[in-house]
Amino acid sequence: MTYIWYSRDTYSTSGSDQSLRALAETGTNWVSLIVMWYQGSYTESKILPRQNETATDESLIHAIRTTHNLGMKVMLKPHIDLNVQGQMRSDRGSIRASDVTAWFQSYRTFILHYAQLAQSEQVEQFCVGTELMGMSMYTQYWYGIIDAVRRSYNGTLTYASLATTTNDKWSEWKQVQFWDRLDYVGMDVYFPLTNKTDPTKAELTKGWSPYVTEIEAFQQSVKKPIVFTEIGWVSVAGANTGTWKWDHVCNPSDSQYDPSKCKPDPQEQANLYEAALQVFWNRSWLQGIFWWTWYPYGTKVGYGEGGLNDSYYSPHNKPAEQVLQSWYAQPFIPQGTQPKAVAALVAIQRAENATATATRQDRTRNLSQARDMLSQAVVAYNRAEFAHSEELAKNAWKIADSAVNK
Repeated sequence: MTYIWYSRDTYSTSGSDQSLRALAETGTNWVSLIVMWYQGSYTESKILPRQNETATDESLIHAIRTTHNLGMKVMLKPHIDLNVQGQMRSDRGSIRASDVTAWFQSYRTFILHYAQLAQSEQVEQFCVGTELMGMSMYTQYWYGIIDAVRRSYNGTLTYASLATTTNDKWSEWKQVQFWDRLDYVGMDVYFPLTNKTDPTKAELTKGWSPYVTEIEAFQQSVKKPIVFTEIGWVSVAGANTGTWKWDHVCNPSDSQYDPSKCKPDPQEQANLYEAALQVFWNRSWLQGIFWWTWYPYGTKVGYGEGGLNDSYYSPHNKPAEQVLQSWYAQPFIPQGTQPKAVAALVAIQRAENATATATRQDRTRNLSQARDMLSQAVVAYNRAEFAHSEELAKNAWKIADSAVNK
């Protein structure tokens, strides 16, 4: 799940802590944490934090530690937003710096700051850029950025490319040429699925078919696993036709907000989550999904609490949250898993869930032993020692479960 807010200190509030705890209770095991810097026009070369809108390092670190303490892993995903009159703040794809070298120098300062923070906080994954279509064409500059990040950070890396179509300028995922330097292909997936405002689940599932074919062919060509670094929908009838259409009118903090045009339809959002999970759940090439998005509690526009009357992106307190809980309670067995490996994989996932639950509940008795045993189980699994892996994972589960239920 993605987690985002636009202020200095919100990530360090009790409302944020409570919201992250509610997120953990869904069974979520990874959080994409967003932090923003800004540039004042599409063509300028300076990228800077904003005093009231960029999360302080202290606030960001608090959110990272809270997420880890709740048993979830973190991908740190720094964004550039815009301060351009009359334009979407997130229209970063239109950035085309007039001085390319100066822009990448500024970008390097920005991204290395957070790479170093990610390393110091043992963040598990780092995203080196997001939806920068007007700048992602400069492959050699990106090689330099990625190499510099590698020297500062030893976790896995991705880049979040925009994916709203398969065959025009918005198909950044096909245009990027530096996937070879990264661990994962990142895709911010916002494909239109039908032209209907009231599609059935079957129609939504069918709507994915041409995109799945394109993505699988692309994945085979780049030979990298894929992460959906963003995917999500507002809670509005017709959101499946292109959720970006509602970014302005359904955003209570936007000057174009018009509630008459975005009447809540939480069931369509739930159907969209269900269809996506049915289509992608066991695809071996897909390593994860970060839904867009979850918010802190207590903000003045009330995003975080969600609910049936909320028409924006959060699935919280809506049917879509129940969809997530149901799917996340199932074991994840990728296509192509050897039959003799299934029992070990299920045991590992069960132990991971028990360890995460014990961590959330601050039941730490013998938990380090369970974590060590779980790590050994994963190593044994990767060596194809499946019987030994299963035994270790079962013992790790017993220890963690005992800590929870003692």
